[in-house]
Amino acid sequence: LLLGLACFRNLSAQNAGVEIVSPGDQTKDSATVKVAASAVKPFIVRNIVIVGNKKTRPDIILREIPFRPGDAYLLQDLVGKFEVARRQLMNTALFHEAIVALKSFEGYNIDVLVEVKERWYIFPVPYFKPVDRNLNQWLIEQKGSLKRVNYGGKLLYNNVTGRNDKLKFWLINGYTKQLAFGYDRLYIDKRMKWGMNVAFGMGKNREMNYSSSNNKQNFLTSDDYVRNFVTASAELTYRKAINTRHRFGVGYTMEQVADTVLKLNPNYFRYERTRVSYPKLYYMMTHYNLDYIPYPTRGYS
Repeated sequence: LLLGLACFRNLSAQNAGVEIVSPGDQTKDSATVKVAASAVKPFIVRNIVIVGNKKTRPDIILREIPFRPGDAYLLQDLVGKFEVARRQLMNTALFHEAIVALKSFEGYNIDVLVEVKERWYIFPVPYFKPVDRNLNQWLIEQKGSLKRVNYGGKLLYNNVTGRNDKLKFWLINGYTKQLAFGYDRLYIDKRMKWGMNVAFGMGKNREMNYSSSNNKQNFLTSDDYVRNFVTASAELTYRKAINTRHRFGVGYTMEQVADTVLKLNPNYFRYERTRVSYPKLYYMMTHYNLDYIPYPTRGYS
């Protein structure tokens, strides 16, 4: 790439009538070098060619590139834009590799190549976990009882529609029953600034911590379910540029416990209630300025 850019610089300078002077050439006048430098013109991005995106939509890729066809830059600025584009494409976590480089040029018109290698987006994960403190206690004291086990599966599906959207689905059975669903879509408008996120979860527990005393947690264990809960939320998100995302959300939470919990701790919920529910309204802002979000080595967030 560096060799190609060097050749690109020399040929482009010649097309502009600029004479490249080597540092050791003592026959050239310094005024010639100054005049040559002032004659350099910006290069115009003519086309952006994207290859390697089997599922990801081109507009999702173009959203992360800090230049557009018709933009004009000096050579050194254009090389810097290539690196920014590569970093921002990698920070989407959609690709194993991303290359942004010069494809071809004609005079001061250039074509840019964006080559990506997509990740595997579907991750089904089996789930099996004893609820006891350790494996020995489960095998010896509980005799490996499946009633003391949580089991099920989790599905993580990224880039579902090619728009960098994410689907999450959990189904857990056994000692704790849990169902969870979430869908996050980065953009829902044509200008690609607004997005949405919805989530829902519900579950039941046969064991719960109902109080603490003497720096110890007190647990209630039963063959029946002693706690159940429901959570739901909906968000509207806003991403004007690249690094910052705003979230405006509403949510709902409900939790209910068995009468036995109330007998052991009348103040678990105030006013001796076995059920509580409440709405919530929230705003969150996340900001990333990192070299690589999944495994950052420099920057801040």
